[in-house]
Amino acid sequence: MAPGNSTSPLLPAPTLMKGMRFKDSKTAFYAVQDYALYHNKQVKVDRRGGKHRKMVCVSTEPCPFFVRLYLHNSKMDNTWYVSSANLMHSPECTSTAKPTQRQLVESFTFQHALASTPNGTAAQLLQQLQGRTNLRTIYRAKQIMKRELQTQVGNSFRKIPSLLRNFSDLNPGSFTKYEVGGPQSQKPGAFLRAFVSCNVFTESTTFNQQIYGLDVLPCNNSEANYQGVQIFLLGKDGNMCNVTIAAACCDAPSSENYRWFFRCVEKCGVNLRYCPVLCAIDAELLAVESELGLTLRYCTRYIIEQELSLMGSFSKHHHALVWGLQGSETETEYNNRLEWIGTTCGLGVESYLRQFPMERWVVAGNIGKVALYGWRSRTFFETSDQEQQAGAGGHGQSGTGVGLGGNCGLESAGVGVAAAAVAPGLFTNSSPSSSDSAVLTTKGHDRYREMLPFTFFEAVVTSFVQDAFERSMLAAKWKQQNRMVTQCAQDLYDAQCKRIGEYKVSRASETVAFVAKMNKDSGVRRRVDLQTSTCTCDFIDQYAIPCRHLIAVLLFCEQMNSVVERFAPGYLVENYIMAFRGKVVELPLDSTLSEDPACVPPTTRRTKTRANDSDQDASTVSRQRLKRSTLASNAVVTAVESETQAVNTKPNLAPQRVRLCKKCRGPGHNSRSCSMVIPMVDQSI
Repeated sequence: MAPGNSTSPLLPAPTLMKGMRFKDSKTAFYAVQDYALYHNKQVKVDRRGGKHRKMVCVSTEPCPFFVRLYLHNSKMDNTWYVSSANLMHSPECTSTAKPTQRQLVESFTFQHALASTPNGTAAQLLQQLQGRTNLRTIYRAKQIMKRELQTQVGNSFRKIPSLLRNFSDLNPGSFTKYEVGGPQSQKPGAFLRAFVSCNVFTESTTFNQQIYGLDVLPCNNSEANYQGVQIFLLGKDGNMCNVTIAAACCDAPSSENYRWFFRCVEKCGVNLRYCPVLCAIDAELLAVESELGLTLRYCTRYIIEQELSLMGSFSKHHHALVWGLQGSETETEYNNRLEWIGTTCGLGVESYLRQFPMERWVVAGNIGKVALYGWRSRTFFETSDQEQQAGAGGHGQSGTGVGLGGNCGLESAGVGVAAAAVAPGLFTNSSPSSSDSAVLTTKGHDRYREMLPFTFFEAVVTSFVQDAFERSMLAAKWKQQNRMVTQCAQDLYDAQCKRIGEYKVSRASETVAFVAKMNKDSGVRRRVDLQTSTCTCDFIDQYAIPCRHLIAVLLFCEQMNSVVERFAPGYLVENYIMAFRGKVVELPLDSTLSEDPACVPPTTRRTKTRANDSDQDASTVSRQRLKRSTLASNAVVTAVESETQAVNTKPNLAPQRVRLCKKCRGPGHNSRSCSMVIPMVDQSI
């Protein structure tokens, strides 16, 4: 262990001087050990008696280091002191630091390593520590820290009510709630669930993209003997960046907890009516959809990573086929893509995807009904790499689905004319740095996964402070630049402008025009209505941003000065400024937090002692319900096939595991005994 790493950097370096006193022999012995460890050395007791100790270096080569300790020869003074010492080591000294169990517990490095990986093994902790020690010592030190953590955990649970109450008092309009007790706890005052939302972000939802994502993460901290779930309601602001609307911590992903969570969302002023909520396929969540008036849409990433990945015939090379299926613009395209998936991946994959209604997740089923804004994942990230890139400061925009116009066509003179007509009056001449569009990107929620409830809520409210500040600064910058629409909206608009040179315009009236591609069959036309700012393409319907057809008509009619009016209000910088400029989120200080004795840690795990089945309490049920893999293949498919029946039928608390065939996804047999015959494809076609 390197010098200076054994203790906190704020503490002074240990010293040993002749005549230094200690209250007893153990304290003196520890002082010499700590001094040696600080200098990356190890010492041992060479001679000892009732009133003296001599400590030397453990080097195999001769080393002059020694410290003599003596007990005062007085009935009135029982202290120990340093009689003589030589604190210099020889250049040939082979001693290296080997921290003891006590030193590991007091080590700042060990505490930091244990905090970063609370569920890590002793071998994993050994890799993070410098110096020479053994696994047994690390394991014992970890057990001591675990016992100390139990006491700290109890105190942290008691601070949750004070943290939430002070946060809502400091930020008027914010909504917080916590509950104790419940049928799944043996303790009447045990923590059950809590909810937090910030007024800055709940009040800004009217200016956001009208779409939300529901992310549910299991929280498992074995060291603190806690297991539960974390629920996030995510949104997209006018700059298409992730924003946390609300967060909660519950014991299990049950229908009751989902109902309670969305009731709290309503109380904090967020209206989810007619707004799509991207979510995982969860039978417990589907059971409360009609009751709460939600518009649930399935997460494509969940279907790929959690459902289709269980089939042996589906590999990572087939992911793009499912993403393309979700982006189908017409029912014909959807059927063609689905048939091709069946040919490539097998009839089992095709049958599984065909059972989902189109309006539940495909763009074609939502055109003219619900705007998805190109998003198709509940976290608004389509891969874990995008989440890591966003956490590192990369661009967080993802999931830009159909009609984005990312593949720019041939440029013509009309493109330059449109750019000249748009850029001076609509946007600033100075192009903002790439960090402006990414500075507000929220990191992935996996960083919260192992946090206990108090630490979790403390981290969430801290993120509220940072997110509000960054958006306020960005709003001030855009106001100074006289920008009219947000950066990400401009990026989509610019992508559409690059393609207007491919179209020719035919006016039918003062407000209606038809747009068709040049050098192609004129039978494929788009109808544009300037009065209602609509087009028969799906881009403006799904994004509420002028499409290339509308821009071509505006340019043809010399009405480019009205293009800003065609954007949805949430993309306008004036509304972004109204939502975030000057908004400040206050944090409660640690000194103002008090402990509530009525809120104690929950009992969510079975103790290590063997217990009879009759003594099993209801708290273990939540642990079984957290294992979504045991439910995904049975309860989820049943809910999709008959959603109305799932609403009226309450699922069993502990369903039995059903193993499905990887080939046809049917129960009762495996892929070897499966009778399904995969059709042969003629390779000569």
